[in-house]
Amino acid sequence: MKKAAALFCIGILVSVMLAIFVKFSTEKILVSNLHMENEFTRLITTRTSAIVQEKETPVAWAQKYPFPAEEQMETSGFERIIVKADDVKKKVTSAFEKKITDRATENLMGYGWFVEHGRMLEDEVGWAIMNPSMNVLKLSDGYLTFASRPADLTEVIASVKQLSEFAAEHHAKLIFVQAPCKNNKYGDTELRKYQDASNENADQMVNGLRDAGVDTIDLRDTVFHVPEEDYHAQFYRTDHHWTLPSGLHAAKYLATTLHDSYGLETDISRLDDEDYIWHVKKAWFLGSQGKRVTLARTEPDDFVWAEPKFMTKVHFEMPSLNKDVTGDFSILFNSGELQERNLYHRSAYHMCLYGDQAFARIDNLMMEQAPEQKVLAFTDSYGDSMIPFLAMGVKHIVKIDLRHFTGSVHSLIEQEQPDVIVILRTASYDEKIDWKSHTDLFDFR
Repeated sequence: MKKAAALFCIGILVSVMLAIFVKFSTEKILVSNLHMENEFTRLITTRTSAIVQEKETPVAWAQKYPFPAEEQMETSGFERIIVKADDVKKKVTSAFEKKITDRATENLMGYGWFVEHGRMLEDEVGWAIMNPSMNVLKLSDGYLTFASRPADLTEVIASVKQLSEFAAEHHAKLIFVQAPCKNNKYGDTELRKYQDASNENADQMVNGLRDAGVDTIDLRDTVFHVPEEDYHAQFYRTDHHWTLPSGLHAAKYLATTLHDSYGLETDISRLDDEDYIWHVKKAWFLGSQGKRVTLARTEPDDFVWAEPKFMTKVHFEMPSLNKDVTGDFSILFNSGELQERNLYHRSAYHMCLYGDQAFARIDNLMMEQAPEQKVLAFTDSYGDSMIPFLAMGVKHIVKIDLRHFTGSVHSLIEQEQPDVIVILRTASYDEKIDWKSHTDLFDFR
């Protein structure tokens, strides 16, 4: 049986190469050069409609927000040259490998069929061993999740404490917000056999920051402390993110806390479920975990998004996409992600604030009478779905994703002069901070 399966895999490999060639040739020759747009070419290229792709523009963040001279020189002399050369080599190699992989995936006709049948074959012959890099577990209720290893967060806690001290010197208050993950702090006993340390790491983070005198909000103990049977529904079945309604609930709690404890004028009257019309796309979203295990082992999520019932007017800046526009709530979302159902190559969640972008500025023009107060938010991708809602209750927000923002955080704070700095982080941590690339979520220099 296994010999036959191996031969079948060889056949699949040959078919994959042929499929890539056919799709690539169709797109480059028939569509691009001969301008043939018909049912045949749409079938081959899997294009069902002409979708306008958002084009990203490189931004020299370090020029806009420069580093002090002493931080630009991490090492000196010959050692510095070797380190830089090694970093460049790694980046070039990684970028080249990613480009090849992405192009092969994009040009693989019938990609979904191949990966799904590959998983089915693994199950059939007993090869269904989870690749460690996949790191996806299936819970008894069908939800997929990741498991985390124990981490020593001493360095991470110290970095946040240093930023808190810098913020205080510039008359800003820092708040660390611990977001939940799909693994329930007060349940999910079946995860214990996998020794998942997600919540233990988050506990270490919260307790360590509180001991260091840093203000913290733990959403696991407030908004997301719900009955165990309701917990997983706050997240997508096939993805690690919380849903948009969950992002709204977190935004309301944060806006309330900013008002009650930090003196910001916020409008929480626009942050209830009933203030929005909720639209649903059935079986529209296959998340990061679902893409790994494929539809052979799971089913797509419904995708729900919101339209305010009240009048909205915002000013929105996103330099990486050349956006500097004024409009209603909808301009904060990339509607293109909902134009076409493409489970393996698109992500409905990335409609929120156009996916993970370095910098976004949102000014709520409906709060003209409110004081000129500003929130600077450092977030991971959980912030993409929370910040648009928070912006309905806060006058000014600047959102930063440090994985893509390569300027100086200190210069950013000095220029933006926020009243409150928020760090939002889900319960997924690395022990060490990457101090070389300036693309680590806890590199606050």
